[in-house]
Amino acid sequence: MSESSIDSGKTVLLKVGGSLLKLPDVADRLLALIDNHGLQNVLVLVGGGEAADLVRCWDRRFHLSDDAAHVLAVRAMSLNACLLSTQHKRFELTGTVPPPQSAKTPSQNARIAVLDAALVLAALEAEHPPLARSWNVTSDSIAAWIAACCRLPQLWLIKSIDLPIDLLTSHASAQITKSSQATTLSNQTLVDSAFPQYSRGVAHVSWCNLNCLAPAVFRIW
Repeated sequence: MSESSIDSGKTVLLKVGGSLLKLPDVADRLLALIDNHGLQNVLVLVGGGEAADLVRCWDRRFHLSDDAAHVLAVRAMSLNACLLSTQHKRFELTGTVPPPQSAKTPSQNARIAVLDAALVLAALEAEHPPLARSWNVTSDSIAAWIAACCRLPQLWLIKSIDLPIDLLTSHASAQITKSSQATTLSNQTLVDSAFPQYSRGVAHVSWCNLNCLAPAVFRIW
């Protein structure tokens, strides 16, 4: 994806994979990504990572209901959001989706909202059809659902692996649709199986491997 295809003034929801919390400098990497692209309006949703893996373990052990497993997994995301918010003064934990900041604010000084998943979902589900309660709906689909509900134009999937070459090259084809791209991501287990459904209302989805030394952002659609 070319630099010119990024609109730094529009709100961007960064879904940060929970596995990236294994990196001691994850906050510095994330801030460098945001500042290098001059992003003005940034929201961060952190995945469940190791905390969600613990919930999966509990599910196998205690045979949790779908609803109980969902609630605990979302709270695992909230726990990780609390952790990330402690890593830099620019991160600000919030239970709501804030309005866009003034474009006059220099990106290096802009506060970055880290979403408390449990609180945000509770507020949005009071006004929108709720998410399905299933392990098929993980943080990628939750991020897409939030973006669609709040009409956020850009969703970046911040991962710890590269985007496969077939998805990189297929973007250039006019015959490739949003639906087919989302399905390919799901079929390759790069996102959960519900992502094609929940990402339909998201205008633009991009991918970034934050685990590499020089992370680039590639638009999927």
